Amino acid sequence: MSGRETRKDSHGPMPTIAALLIGLALGVLIAWLVWPVHWIQCDPADLRQEAREEYLLLVANDYAVTRDANAALARLESWDSLAAAGREIRELADYRRAQGQLDVAQRLDALANGLPLPAAEGGPTGKGVHPFLYVIVVLVVIACLLLFGWLLRLRQAAPKERLRAETRRTASSLPAIEEAEEEEAEEEEELALPEERERHGIRLPWQAKEKAPPYLWDFEAVYAGEGIEFDHTFIIEEKKDEGKGGEYFGECGMAAAAFVEGDTRRVSALEVWLFDKSDIRSETKVLISQHAFNDKDTREEMAGKGELVLAKPGARFSLEGHRLRADVRVEEVEYQAKEPAESSFERLAVRLRVSRRESSASE
Repeated sequence: MSGRETRKDSHGPMPTIAALLIGLALGVLIAWLVWPVHWIQCDPADLRQEAREEYLLLVANDYAVTRDANAALARLESWDSLAAAGREIRELADYRRAQGQLDVAQRLDALANGLPLPAAEGGPTGKGVHPFLYVIVVLVVIACLLLFGWLLRLRQAAPKERLRAETRRTASSLPAIEEAEEEEAEEEEELALPEERERHGIRLPWQAKEKAPPYLWDFEAVYAGEGIEFDHTFIIEEKKDEGKGGEYFGECGMAAAAFVEGDTRRVSALEVWLFDKSDIRSETKVLISQHAFNDKDTREEMAGKGELVLAKPGARFSLEGHRLRADVRVEEVEYQAKEPAESSFERLAVRLRVSRRESSASE
């Protein structure tokens, strides 16, 4: 696994979601198996079915003797409504009548007919769905979200692998024209080295031009509105000889880093990074939009991602590892025509020229 992949995975949401799911499952097991809830002093309407029917029979018996409607209504006030209580009394009367208990059914009918208990339409009586069912539903939803996230990662990984394979082929076979241009540049630099010349009898040194580092790899990363899915990676390795694989030095690339108001299609910052396999960390700098650069709160929020650089054509910066150095230049910047103005990128092209550091080359 490359250093780039390690750094991104360490900040992924999967460990947090997995820990939350495990904690929730343990909490449910402890709550329902080890220390279950014990109900005491509950209302009559919350009793189990058999106890609730016995309670209604007691109320009906008392009403048959006293005909006290107010007392009977007070004893039924724990039900959700008088309609619900009336429906349950009538259902119980029909059940006892079917069982041959006519006297019990008559007392229940007298209670239902003697009190202002409207007949209610609807489903069965009760206080609603058992709370444990809500827990099961939540667990199922979380499991579905985890499965969806895993499938999405697999779908995103396939094009990345194809892109990396193409990058390896490109980096291992640089065009001959580029090699000729590099040789011509080296000859010009040699001619520009300091040497003594005479002018009017006075020996004056020519000012030497600053020699540029020998770039061995040249990449171009272009963001073109892909949104959160944008992640362009280049492999840095030695040219392959006849039948021999080149040495792997590291990777570099550019990826989406921040978004406008949580919209994953509107990228407001892109991170440019360099991974040197001989170094223990990756070097990262963040290209941010003009709007994000002008907003102090946004700059402070993004500061933890790396050093911030305003994305504008011609902007330059460098990334240095132990053995590698990447000189970066912003080639193109275009913004989306959306509010706030100059907040999200439509297109951003970056040139990455990677070289061996002089200190490591001499080692």
